[in-house]
Amino acid sequence: MYSRYYFLLSGEHETLPKAELRAILEAEKIEYHVIKDMDQVVLIETTNSPEKIVKIIKRASMVKEAGILLGFHEAESLDQIRNSARNIDWSFLANKCFAVRAKRIKEYFSQVKSSFVEREIGALILSKEPSSKVNLSNPELIIRVLLTENYSVFGVKLAELDTKQFLQRKPRSRPFFHPGVLSPKISRLFVNLSRPRKGDLFLDPFCGIGGFIIEAYLLGLKCLCSELRWDLIRGAKQNFDFYKFNVLGVIQADATKIPWIKADAISTDPPYGRSTTTLGRNVKDIVRDFLNEASDIIKKNKYLVFALPHTVDPFEVIPSKAFELVEKHSMRVHKSLTRIIVVLKRR
Repeated sequence: MYSRYYFLLSGEHETLPKAELRAILEAEKIEYHVIKDMDQVVLIETTNSPEKIVKIIKRASMVKEAGILLGFHEAESLDQIRNSARNIDWSFLANKCFAVRAKRIKEYFSQVKSSFVEREIGALILSKEPSSKVNLSNPELIIRVLLTENYSVFGVKLAELDTKQFLQRKPRSRPFFHPGVLSPKISRLFVNLSRPRKGDLFLDPFCGIGGFIIEAYLLGLKCLCSELRWDLIRGAKQNFDFYKFNVLGVIQADATKIPWIKADAISTDPPYGRSTTTLGRNVKDIVRDFLNEASDIIKKNKYLVFALPHTVDPFEVIPSKAFELVEKHSMRVHKSLTRIIVVLKRR
């Protein structure tokens, strides 16, 4: 039996939230088809249970919320939103308390106030199902109204991303800090884009002080990492000990001569920014040599994710016979640097 779900995505990047959602769905082996793809909202149909959908939110970084889809309709005004709600069967709220939470995406529905939508839809539900009650402080169910493009989307909220976890793991809260490291949220994103499953062997060959490994370990992955600089290796070990992580291997090694045999997923961020050093080597050569080496490490049909500065063309470093380019995304770092995130699949 098919069920329908909605996903509310972060608006902090144009393409990465949807890329992460696709990657997690694939990693969790969730077969689905997209009903509607809108700005920051994706609707899908699948045979998977709500419990499986909740898992997506628990491992995500840019997928903010998921819920059961009740319906979606074209709408441009409060009256049309109200009419859309009338077409929904609200009997599942019998003898239950609920709250309505409305959200306007970006500048869509600028003439409609979310608070008005919440009051109007709440009143309509009470008229349709008189045994239900509104409880704003402790509802049994949260009814979601998402307003994006020219659609109103109605759902029952299942799970919300805990964004506080990323603040709790911010790099400066660790025993060893180094400038230029990626945030826990972006590190989690890199890991998810490599599509690992719980128990998979995950590798970061440019591990720095261990940010990617921290996020991978929290996802239940078996972790290996290496780094050329000994001071950063010591720092990574300090950070892993701080979190009491039992990482399989942390060694000093050149990423262009990887000492490991096989990996199910690779995510890594080679040195190229202001706060990093390439030890006198050309970034393009480092990445090209790394990818050639990684082609023997990553298993067939598995994924490798890495970053490049915008000054390097990915096609100049990717060994095309070994890898298929799945996608690439641009992320501005500062005035003189844009990071290109590249996702490859081993042929």
